[in-house]
Amino acid sequence: MPSGPGPERGSDQARRRHAIAAAWGFTLFELLIALVVAALIMTVIVPNVRNRSGRVDLASVARDVAESVRNTRAMAIDTNRRQEFVIDVDRHVYGPMHAVPMHRLQPDIGISLATTTANLIGPSAGGIRFYPDGSSSGGNIVLAGGGLRYELSINWLDGGVVIHETADRR
Repeated sequence: MPSGPGPERGSDQARRRHAIAAAWGFTLFELLIALVVAALIMTVIVPNVRNRSGRVDLASVARDVAESVRNTRAMAIDTNRRQEFVIDVDRHVYGPMHAVPMHRLQPDIGISLATTTANLIGPSAGGIRFYPDGSSSGGNIVLAGGGLRYELSINWLDGGVVIHETADRR
């Protein structure tokens, strides 16, 4: 029996090589489908990631403002003297009165303060007073941006700060 590839054996090998080569490659149609699917996924994911990033940024700012309010209260208790937390809406700054430098907010974050008229410092600034016993004059601070709104409520009785997240209804 001759040992060499016969006509049938050679064509089987050629078919197998062609099948293996075809299995490793992609057709143009398959590549186009993959690109369309990737584009659809990106149109859904990218805006959501951007919104999530804005939420995280605003939540972080809300926590920073709340921490500054709590630090002002602690300073009043520690020094046994009245202290004032100040917000200047026009200048976009906040912090304990006489703090240098004041904390600056990003320009795209809206801020407002609801306090008593006795605690207004100027046309665009006001404060919340903290007393040595931990109590305060009370008030609300609102931070808004990216469709979200965080309201920091400062309790007059114990000076505690609570953060509420809501949808921005502007």
